[in-house]
Amino acid sequence: MILRMRFWVVFVLSCALAACAAPITTEPPAAQEIPQTQATEEMPIAASDDLTTPVALPQQATVPIWIDHSATDASRIPAEWLEKARTEIVLLYGHTSHGSQLEAGADYLRSYVDGERYNFVWNWGMVPDQVQPPALRLAYDDSWAWDANTFLQQARHYLDDPANAAVNVFMWSWCGQMSNADEPDAVQQYLDSMAQLEVEYPHVRFVYMTGHTDQWNADLLNRNNDLIREYARANARPLYDFADIESWRPDGSAVENPGDDCAWCEEWCSAHLEQCQNLPEFDNGCAHSHGFNCALKGNAFWWLMARLAGWGG
Repeated sequence: MILRMRFWVVFVLSCALAACAAPITTEPPAAQEIPQTQATEEMPIAASDDLTTPVALPQQATVPIWIDHSATDASRIPAEWLEKARTEIVLLYGHTSHGSQLEAGADYLRSYVDGERYNFVWNWGMVPDQVQPPALRLAYDDSWAWDANTFLQQARHYLDDPANAAVNVFMWSWCGQMSNADEPDAVQQYLDSMAQLEVEYPHVRFVYMTGHTDQWNADLLNRNNDLIREYARANARPLYDFADIESWRPDGSAVENPGDDCAWCEEWCSAHLEQCQNLPEFDNGCAHSHGFNCALKGNAFWWLMARLAGWGG
């Protein structure tokens, strides 16, 4: 009991410093959802076997699907591949606050860019019903913080739930753990856990992720992120490179000392007003960051979905 209490104190302090959300739970939060994760108004269509049986996605390629700063313009994705993603991909996504940036960006695209092209519906803990027009369906848990001892248990809890039987893609996002020197084995534990899940759920594609940028502990962060990149490259695993997206401007210029708040975003938007209309607000919509950063993450999210559906990129 003493050891468990000691672990809890350390965990709470580390998550507070990294702006993480609450520890892992299998129950929905009381009424404190992130603003963008609200129910949509599309009308559900009747359930069928097609909605409860996972669709077989293309086989794992010998070259990894690599989502980085070069994949942040979803307008370049052919419409047929977005349609295929909307109708065939069902995603389970675990995260805390930083990971919600993908959802905020996807919601921005759906709400303000093209509601049919980027249509998706999402629900806490269980896959939502399909709607008309068809949408990519996402079950999420936004309180899923990192804990090596319960990561596998939590993933199995959701993947074994009959309500999530149609899930064929799994993602989980780091908070600030990649910059935490107190968790030297976190990366290896994460890689081992993901590999174990791949064995147990062969019908599910598991997408790996790097941690967000952190200018105060960049060396440790880069080392840990590189370990994940090397594993994904060597084993041809899909990778959503969270940190790389934050490290480059859309014109291809590198950001010096990038941070998760996206300090360069304000200057970019001042010079490119047409790209920055109706963006989610800093923190009140885009967690810990400028809304343009969330928009880039949302574009990259759809690029990933299209690639998983079979698009060559």
